[in-house]
Amino acid sequence: MIRKTCCGVIAALVLAGPATIATVAQAQVVTSGGPSAQSPVPSVNPPATELLHSSTVRLLQSDYDAQLLRLPPDSRLGFGTDIDRINALLRTMLVDKTLAEEARKSGVAADPGVVARVTAETDRVLAQAVMERNEAQWIKEFDAKPGMEQAARERWLTQPDKYKRPEEVKVTHILYAIPRHDAAQALALAQAARAKIVAGADMPAIAKAESDDPTAVDNGGQTDWAPARRFDPRVVRAIATLKKAGDISQPVKTPGGYYLIRLDGRRGGEVKPFDDVKDEIIGEFRRAYVDDQRSQRMAAIRNDPSIVVNQPAVDALVVRIAPQLLDKHEGNAPAPAAPR
Repeated sequence: MIRKTCCGVIAALVLAGPATIATVAQAQVVTSGGPSAQSPVPSVNPPATELLHSSTVRLLQSDYDAQLLRLPPDSRLGFGTDIDRINALLRTMLVDKTLAEEARKSGVAADPGVVARVTAETDRVLAQAVMERNEAQWIKEFDAKPGMEQAARERWLTQPDKYKRPEEVKVTHILYAIPRHDAAQALALAQAARAKIVAGADMPAIAKAESDDPTAVDNGGQTDWAPARRFDPRVVRAIATLKKAGDISQPVKTPGGYYLIRLDGRRGGEVKPFDDVKDEIIGEFRRAYVDDQRSQRMAAIRNDPSIVVNQPAVDALVVRIAPQLLDKHEGNAPAPAAPR
């Protein structure tokens, strides 16, 4: 039995407990590696199970499942792991159902404008549902195609740069910041520091003593392994010119100041083994196939030769704006008085 809350809105423990959450977490979601059919909503109770009721409406498990269908497929499974989210959704549903019932009883549901909006929303939901069904069928068609692994291997061989591991670098850097120093002074300090380092001075020690990067006090300007692209583009270009560990750049000017960069290591950049990227490549093919089928379906609808356009009626939809109103909108009218 669902017990009432003092405010009469929702049971605080309405669905819930570890067993319910575990059931949701263990439910399986169908994935395809590409645009997929609608993933099933994990249903923890039979559809007709009552979750709560008021004096006017009932909320069933089927109502809850229908609401979950409005979420992106990847979000549905995780939604049910949080009782606070579940309760918040049920409160919203209770309000909506109560007001909808009021609309039916009061005659608002029969208003022509409301009927038109309901029809439009119904059309949208049905269109989405039939496209999800179509996409599921297109995925099945694609997955039944022979030779996809060979096609994926050919792409891997002909486009190796696309399937390389991200290159990572480890560097030591010193910053002479602008405007803490003027540009000329920052450049001179960077040049002097470089000369000392090339002559054998310890770069991390100089970074701790001189760098305007506050983290240098602790790390001596040394970074962890990271993609080179995370740095300022000017620094990235400078790093690209450093060929081996220990090479140090000329001062690099950035909006923040002048940097000295020493390459401490470089790794990655090799092409991933085919077995590591096979599913990714086939997924690319699958998405392309589904996208192409969708485009063809949309084009067929738009270009249906049976379409007859009532052009005068369509032209009448255009809102005619008086030229003087356009002038006002474009700022040609006198400016309004300033507020007092």
